[in-house]
Amino acid sequence: MVGNVAALKLVNEGLRLQPCSPSFVQARDAILAADQALFSGRYRCAIGRAFARRGLGLNASTGTSSNDRVITADYTPLTGNALSSPLLINACSGTPINYTATSNTIGTTFRWSRSTVAGISNPEASRSGAVIDETLINTTSAAVSVTYVFTFLPTGCGGTSEVQQTVQVIVNPAIITPLIATYNICQNSSVPSGQGLSMPNTNISNPISDALVVGPTFAKPLFTASDSYYKIYSFLAPITGNVSFETTAGSFDTFLYLYQNSFNPADPSTNLLTYDDDSGSGTLSLLTYNVVQGNTYVIVVASFGTLTTGTYILSASNGGFGSTFQWFTSPTTTTSIFSGSIFNPVGVAGSGITNTLVPIVKNYYVARSDNSACRATTTFTIDQAEVSPTLSGIVSASDTVCAVFNAGILTLSQHTGNILGWEVSEDKFKTYTTVSSASTTYNYSGLVKSRQVRAILNRGSCMVARSASANLNVISPLQILTDSVKIDTVLNKVSLSIASTQKITSDSKVHYMAGRKIELNNGFESSNGSVFKAEVFDNNCFIPVALTLQPDSSNSKDADISNLLANSSFPSNRYLIPYSWSQFGTPEIRRSLIQFDLSTIPTNAVIDSAFLYLSFSQKLVQDSPPFTGHFGSNSFEIKRIIADWGATSTTWANQPATTTTNAVIVPTATSQTQDYPKIDIRNLVRDQITNTNYGLIIKHQTETPYKITCLASSEELIATKRPKLVIYYRYQ
Repeated sequence: MVGNVAALKLVNEGLRLQPCSPSFVQARDAILAADQALFSGRYRCAIGRAFARRGLGLNASTGTSSNDRVITADYTPLTGNALSSPLLINACSGTPINYTATSNTIGTTFRWSRSTVAGISNPEASRSGAVIDETLINTTSAAVSVTYVFTFLPTGCGGTSEVQQTVQVIVNPAIITPLIATYNICQNSSVPSGQGLSMPNTNISNPISDALVVGPTFAKPLFTASDSYYKIYSFLAPITGNVSFETTAGSFDTFLYLYQNSFNPADPSTNLLTYDDDSGSGTLSLLTYNVVQGNTYVIVVASFGTLTTGTYILSASNGGFGSTFQWFTSPTTTTSIFSGSIFNPVGVAGSGITNTLVPIVKNYYVARSDNSACRATTTFTIDQAEVSPTLSGIVSASDTVCAVFNAGILTLSQHTGNILGWEVSEDKFKTYTTVSSASTTYNYSGLVKSRQVRAILNRGSCMVARSASANLNVISPLQILTDSVKIDTVLNKVSLSIASTQKITSDSKVHYMAGRKIELNNGFESSNGSVFKAEVFDNNCFIPVALTLQPDSSNSKDADISNLLANSSFPSNRYLIPYSWSQFGTPEIRRSLIQFDLSTIPTNAVIDSAFLYLSFSQKLVQDSPPFTGHFGSNSFEIKRIIADWGATSTTWANQPATTTTNAVIVPTATSQTQDYPKIDIRNLVRDQITNTNYGLIIKHQTETPYKITCLASSEELIATKRPKLVIYYRYQ
C-alpha cells in the first residue's frame, strides 16, 4: 500500500480509537493501536521512531501520567516489543506480589532487577524470568513505591540491544491484626452494644502516599462528566472545625471531592459537600470544610484528565483524618458496607445478615481506609439453636380464603417465652422462610398459595421453641375464558350467573360453572356429538370484574381552584396543580378536583381493590418555565368530596365540602419527574359506592410555600398520562 494512503488510514482510525480530549500520549497510542488493528503492527517501529524524535518516546509525559499539563519529554524509541502486563500494581507488606510480566511478542525472555528502597527492609534483588514472587516488607505507616526494571529480548524493531521497561509496585503497610477476628452468637439472640468483630484503635496515616491505578471509574460531577479512576478514604472527624485536605505532591493533575457519610460512584452527586481542582500548588488540589466531630466523611481523590494514573500524597490539617476501618464483603470489592473499629453486621445494609433467626457463617474483610487493598479476614457466626421438642402456644385461626383477594390476622396465644418471629411454609415445613417480628400477630394479604404459619420463641440460651401451626387454605379463582365455541375445543364458561343462548357445535366439550344459577334460554342447542356439562359450583372465589376508567376531555370532570382567584374556575387545563407558593409576597394555594364515573358498579358490589394512577405533566413545565417539575416537601392528600360541584362553576369561594374519613396521604416525590402509580384508594371508593360519588380533592398535606406537584389531567394529549382508576369488584 502506498505510504501516504497507509498514513491517512492510520490517522483516521486513530481518531476513532482515541478517547475524548486526548493527551498527546493517548493520541500516539491510538495511532499505534490503529496500526495493530489495520496492519498487524507492520508500521509500529517507524511510527515509534517518528514520535520519539519529537519527544513522545516510550516514557513521555512522566511514563505513568497521560496528562499534558504535566509533561516530561522522552526520546527513548518505542520498540516493537513492550510489556502488555500492568505497569503499576498494588501489593501488601508481608504478602507475595505474584506478578507475571507478559508481552505480545512470542518468544520474549525476561529478567528483572530491584534496588533497595527506603522504607522497604528487603535487600536489592534480581532474577531471570517473568515472575515477581517476592514478599516485600514495608516498615513505615505509609505506602512505598518500589521500581522493578524488566529487561527483555527481542526488541521487535530489528535492533540487537535489549529493551528495558519499569513496573511500579506500591507496597502498602501491613494488614492490621484484628482484636476480635471471630465472633459467635447464638441463633435468635442479640449482639450486645459495643461488641462484634473488632479492630484496634489506630489513626489513618497523615499524609497518605498512594496512587491512582487502572480500576473502577466514575463520571466526575459538576466540573466535568469525563471518567476518572478514583481512591476513597472514609474517616470519622476527630474535631469540630475547619479542616483542609490537600494533595501536596502528585505525578498528575489531581481533583478532590468531599462527601458526607458515603460515596456512590454510580451516583456521585449524592452526599457531595464540596470539591476542588487547582487551589493547591500548581495543578494540585486544596479544599477546606467545617467538619463535625464524630461524623463520617469521605475524601475521593480523582484526576483532572480522563482515566489518568499516577502517584500522589494526600494530607489533612488540624488533627488529620481521625481513625476508622472499612469493612467489606469480599477481598476485592471497592465499596465498603461499614466504617468503624467495631462491626456488628446484623441489620447492616449489604451485610447479608438481616437478623439472627437463621444460622450462618460469613466472612468479612477489614482494612484501614487509607490502605483498603490490604484486608484482614474476619468471621461472624450465628450458631444453630437447639429446638425444644415441646410446642409452646397455639396460632388462631386457620382459615380458607380466596386467592389474591384476601387479608387477615393470625394470633399467637397460650405461649411461653418471647416471640422471635414467624416461620412460613408452603410445603408443610419441609422448607420455610422466617419473618423477624416480636409481635404476637401475623398479618397476611394477597396470598396466592396455601401456607402454614407458626411462631418461633426464645426459651433461653441457644434454645428455641415453636408453636402449633395454623393453616391458610387458598382457593384459586375459576378462570374466565372466551365465549366462542370451536370444534375440538373445551370451553369453560365461568360466572356468578349464566344465561346461555349458545349453539354448541358437534365435537365440542363445554362446561358451564356458576356460583348461583345457570339458565338455558331459547336458542341454546347442544348438537349431536358434543359434550355439555352444567354445574353450580360451591366456590365464592370467582374472578372479580375489572373496571378501568381513564376519561378524556370529552367525558371527564376535573378542575383546579385557587385562593388568589377565589371566584374563578379552571376546568380545561391539561394539568392538575396542587400548589403552595407565594405571588409577590401573597401566599397562593391551588387544589385539584376530579370525579370518575362509578355508575356501572352495583351498589352491592364488594370492592377488592382500587388503584389511582397519576402521571407527571411535562406540559406544565413547558408552560411555566421557572418550574422544572415537582418541588419541595410536596406530600399530598386525597380526600372524598361530600357535596356536588361543577367543573365549570366550582371556585375557591364555593368549593364543595370534604371529609377526612379514609383520606390517603401520598409521600413527598423522590424525583422531579416521578409518576404516582398505583395509589391505593380502595376505602375511598368503597365509601363512594356506599354513599354518593362526588369525586375526590387533591391538596398538599401542608399548604405553605414552597411546593408544587405537576400532574396531568384528563385533557392531556398523551392518553396514557391521563388520570386512571382501576377497580376490581365482586358481586355479593
